[in-house]
Amino acid sequence: MLDKNNTLSTTVIVDENRMDMKNNKDSTAPSKSKPKNVENEQMLVKSFEVMDIKMKELENQLKLKSLKMKEMEQKILEKKERLTATRRKLQNVNAEIKDVQGKLYQSTKSIKVTDDDYSTIQAKLAKLSGKLSNLPLQLKSFLKIDEGPMFIYRYFLQRWPNENESLNELFKLSGDKIDSVLVALLVEKLLMEFIVYRIYFTKIHLNHEINEAFSSIEQVLLRAHHAEWIADLRLKCSKATQDIIQTKKSNFLSKEISQVKTALVEDLVKELLNIYKESKEMKERVEKIVDMAIELNLPMHGQEDIMLIRFLNKGDRVISSQVKAQYRCIGKDQNEKIILGISPVFLAKSIHDNEEERDETMDTYAHNYTVVFCGKAIW
Repeated sequence: MLDKNNTLSTTVIVDENRMDMKNNKDSTAPSKSKPKNVENEQMLVKSFEVMDIKMKELENQLKLKSLKMKEMEQKILEKKERLTATRRKLQNVNAEIKDVQGKLYQSTKSIKVTDDDYSTIQAKLAKLSGKLSNLPLQLKSFLKIDEGPMFIYRYFLQRWPNENESLNELFKLSGDKIDSVLVALLVEKLLMEFIVYRIYFTKIHLNHEINEAFSSIEQVLLRAHHAEWIADLRLKCSKATQDIIQTKKSNFLSKEISQVKTALVEDLVKELLNIYKESKEMKERVEKIVDMAIELNLPMHGQEDIMLIRFLNKGDRVISSQVKAQYRCIGKDQNEKIILGISPVFLAKSIHDNEEERDETMDTYAHNYTVVFCGKAIW
């Protein structure tokens, strides 16, 4: 019985121990999950460390890219500056090229002294010729008819001793009366000769220094066999003179031209007073004619080929396309020679693109010249 109780007691003790062990197991259960949390924490830490490393790498890469961007921006800026400088240089070069082209054009282009060409010169010569023809008619009432025809005719005979034969032949036709038409033609001849010799035969214009300087250089060029340079020199001198006159830069030049004009008017009036009575109207009309003639001088000298003024003389053949008959026909037929020239022929050099265009049969008073304004003559 005792043993049974002991056994039961032992059993109870064992069960209690088991219960304690169970309780102990239950109490130690959390301690088994602790390593997992640590591991998770460690993994999380490592993840953050990796992320931090990645972030630093990305930051470094970003810094490098930013640095490269700055370098690229600097290079782009430098290239833009170079491009701007190059464009500026190109603009300067283009400006220089245009300047050189302009200078080349100015040095090679045909120099135009005035805007006149042969057609405008022809029109102005026609106007001048009309003024010359009208002057004797306007002064007719002042003609010294009281002195008789021989008094007036004698003046012309003394004026042109080489033309006496022709003049006497013409004077005989008028008999004892003054032939006013013939006198008018002879006065026109006188005026035209003065204008041509005193104005149009000047080298450049009505300035002694310019004409003398041009003549000296012209002789040098001729002696050096460079006659082809003379035309260019003449054009440049004429253009410079025209510019000075228009801009009124030289009082000396204007003064000299005025003096030459005054002297020419006085000389013409003095000649006319041999056959006309003195009048204020005479001087005024002569001044207008001289002014018109002077204005035409530079346009004629300003052509590439200088105009040829050819006086008509006794014995010259009649070229109907270049001379107009005056007075009455004295010759027996149309093949008659010129008896007395009144006004010269104004000619210009013919321009042909090739030899085939040249008309060798063209009748002219000067070979390879065409008429600009017809002369006047009695035949």
